[in-house]
Amino acid sequence: MNQDVMKEMEFENNILKQVTELQGRMQTSDAMSQPKVYFVTTTYNDIFAHMEIEKKLHLAKKLQDGFFMYMMGKILPKYQKPNQRYKQPISIDFHDFPETNGGYANLIKSPHTHSIFLVHQETQERFEALRKRKFDLDKPTSKTDHIQSVDCQILETIEDLRHVISYSSKFYKRPGSLKHQPELHSLVYSARGGERSNKMEGHRKLNPTSQL
Repeated sequence: MNQDVMKEMEFENNILKQVTELQGRMQTSDAMSQPKVYFVTTTYNDIFAHMEIEKKLHLAKKLQDGFFMYMMGKILPKYQKPNQRYKQPISIDFHDFPETNGGYANLIKSPHTHSIFLVHQETQERFEALRKRKFDLDKPTSKTDHIQSVDCQILETIEDLRHVISYSSKFYKRPGSLKHQPELHSLVYSARGGERSNKMEGHRKLNPTSQL
């Protein structure tokens, strides 16, 4: 096993460990109920034409920031109140491009975003209702009018989560030429939300110990 593959596996294991830790911290005293983890893929309308890669990544992050705030407002309307912050969802996002495979990605096309989305059990019912309504994309707002589609699947097992982490991070792990542009590479991966998300930002997002 070569060094690059070992680093990729270490990165995936660190993300897996910290997702499960976050899930544990979000859990209430009810041991029978725990935060749910979803795999969310967001695609955007074709508004990226003729943009440079840096602008594409910044725009994808801006659009995903807006969509996250939209979802949080839907499932936790009073999310800004101090006594409600522990219920805030957490999203770990990886931007990706079509045809990503073995260090190649079609950077000419529009990016999309893979997210590992943690939902607090006290907001689970609202989130499921929103998911069944397909996130109300048929009623566009300023935070959703650039979104083309959202695919959302619940992750039932640790192996499901492991597979999703590996799949979602494939462009981050093998970014081709972006590997030599760390300021751009860092835009591919981000984390947001949750009472503890402020702490995450102080630990290089989710603080993976291995540098790719």
